[in-house]
Amino acid sequence: METNSLKEYCLTVIKSDWLAASTSFPEFIAEISPLKKDENMLYIQENSFIFNKQLKRFPRLYLLRKRWKKKMFKLFENILTHETIIGIHNYMDKQDLDALQSELMQFLCQTRSFAPELNFDGIGQAIRNYIVYAMFKQLNCQKAGFNQACFGYSMLYPFTDNYIDNPDITNQQKAEYNRVIRDKIQGKTICSKSIHTQKTCDLLRAIEDKYPRSSHKDIYDLLLMMLEAQEDSMQQQCMENTLTQSERLDISIYKG
Repeated sequence: METNSLKEYCLTVIKSDWLAASTSFPEFIAEISPLKKDENMLYIQENSFIFNKQLKRFPRLYLLRKRWKKKMFKLFENILTHETIIGIHNYMDKQDLDALQSELMQFLCQTRSFAPELNFDGIGQAIRNYIVYAMFKQLNCQKAGFNQACFGYSMLYPFTDNYIDNPDITNQQKAEYNRVIRDKIQGKTICSKSIHTQKTCDLLRAIEDKYPRSSHKDIYDLLLMMLEAQEDSMQQQCMENTLTQSERLDISIYKG
C-alpha cells in the first residue's frame, strides 16, 4: 500500500471503525478483578524496582560485566518462567524462551553501553518494542537471533519521544531535530550538533546497515510517515493551536 493511501486509510476506515466501536467491555476478553489488578501492579512495582537496581549497577569495566550479566540473566529467567500477568511461558517451549531471554539480555547490555544516560522507563519503552518484534518472529516461525536493525528501531522510540515531550526544549529545537532525522532517513549528509542527535542518527544507521535504502524503499517511506505523524502530534503542544476533538483523534490514529 502506498504511503498516501495508508494515511487515507487511517483517517477514513480506521477512524470510522473507531467511532462506530462499542463503548462496552469486549465479551471475548476476560475481565480482571480489582483485587487481581492490585496484585499485578504490586508484582510489577516490586520487580521493576529489582530490575532498575540491577541496571544501575552495570559496570563500566568490561571485566566486571560477567557477574552483572549472570545476575540479570537470573532475573530474566525468573520473570519469563514464573510471571502470571501475561503467562508467556505457557505458550513458548523452553528452547524458545531461552532464545528470547538471550536476545533480551543482548538488548539490555547494548542499551547500557550505547545509552547509559537512558532511564529505566526509557529502557522499558524500548525493550517492549523489541519484544513485540520477537513475538512476531515467533508467530511466523522465524529463526531467533538478535537483530541490530530492530535494536535501532526500538531505541528510536524513547530517544525521539522523550526529546519531543521535553517541555524544556524549545519548539525550534524540536523542529531542527526532526529536520535532521528527515535528512538522515532520506540519505542526505547530516551534521549533528549534539550527542543526542548523533545517537539518534546512529540508531537510524543501524537500520540502514541491515536494510539498504536502495533495496528497501518501503522501510524508509514508513519511517518518514512515522516522522510526519510525530510532527503532526507536536501541534498539541502549542497553546496557540485550538484543535477540535476530531483533529486530535486524527493525530492519535495516524501516529498510532
